Amino acid sequence: MSINPETIRYYENINLIEPGIDPRNGYRYYDEILVSRLELILRFKTLGFSLKEIGAFFELLQNSLEKPERLGKYIEQKIRDIDEQIANLTSVKRQLLQFKNREDRKTCDLFAKFI
Repeated sequence: MSINPETIRYYENINLIEPGIDPRNGYRYYDEILVSRLELILRFKTLGFSLKEIGAFFELLQNSLEKPERLGKYIEQKIRDIDEQIANLTSVKRQLLQFKNREDRKTCDLFAKFI
């Protein structure tokens, strides 16, 4: 995993991660759990989650023993959001395919004006 040190410090500043501090020298250290958390953050980002959403998810995970229903509701909402995004993208794809398959030259000429 390759991640910019400035990015790691930013994640620290917004409390997404909290590295250990070596008391002998004050250096930060990153154990396996923290590295796994960083990998999860990166994975969530590639899936379109904002850092705010990732932070909320981590907070829910931390509190899930006390209020497990909140985590379930959050996950259900994210699934609905993803389904909506899929539907929107499917619609855009269908429209583009229809446009691509048209043989109407005027439509192609009209589209070319916007490029």
